[in-house]
Amino acid sequence: MKKRTKEEIATMIEEISEEIPEALFADGLEEAILGVAQVFGKEGVVAYEYEACLEVFMAGGMTYDEAEEWMSFNVMGAYVGEYTPIFVRTFRDVADPAAVKMGASAALDAPAGGQVDALRRKSVRLRPKSWGG
Repeated sequence: MKKRTKEEIATMIEEISEEIPEALFADGLEEAILGVAQVFGKEGVVAYEYEACLEVFMAGGMTYDEAEEWMSFNVMGAYVGEYTPIFVRTFRDVADPAAVKMGASAALDAPAGGQVDALRRKSVRLRPKSWGG
């Protein structure tokens, strides 16, 4: 993720807060904000990049394992209502199967021809069948 300036982060937080006054932010993880995530019929919530959150904790002195444990129990495990932020795994290091911890790792181990099929089985069809594909 591109390093943002303090001014860019402040502007982004201000814009999100104007759009969603009830938005909740994870303290100290401002650098990891992706934007706003929204599903039909619900107000948006702040979305963070999971890997960038780990990087913030590791920059503070934690090991990778400590950062993952902290994220699991103290950040992602803290439900604070309908505006609780979400944490997105971007799989930006998808070329390294060891970097993928959830779900898609089986697809990465599949033969090249089966890789797309394995990923497709885990996806949800969000477009009409009449569109093809």
